Amino acid sequence: MDCRTITSCDGESGGPWAPLIAVYVLLGPPLLLRAGEQLSAWWGIEPNAPVLGQPHGIAWLVSLIVAIVVVSITCGIVGTLVTIGWLVVVRRWTVGDAYGALMLYRYPRHWIDPSRM
Repeated sequence: MDCRTITSCDGESGGPWAPLIAVYVLLGPPLLLRAGEQLSAWWGIEPNAPVLGQPHGIAWLVSLIVAIVVVSITCGIVGTLVTIGWLVVVRRWTVGDAYGALMLYRYPRHWIDPSRM
């Protein structure tokens, strides 16, 4: 595995994190909007009215915060799997190298420039 197989060494073309960011951008907002709508219906929150002024406003707010955490974790997991798949299929890394770089922060020694340390 060398710099030519993922991206240029100076970080051009988005690097291996581009698929992870794409998952957050594409899946995060729609999932959160859907969660907010479902929680509003479940807690009986009236549209276009202040949430905290309603009987179950605090419960809705707490459940929305929990939904935000769940959606963030879900997007992170899906994004990591997509990124590993992208590195394996497109960049021809082994699964072990992709997993090591993304999850264990194990990078090839020739990536580390001793002059910057």
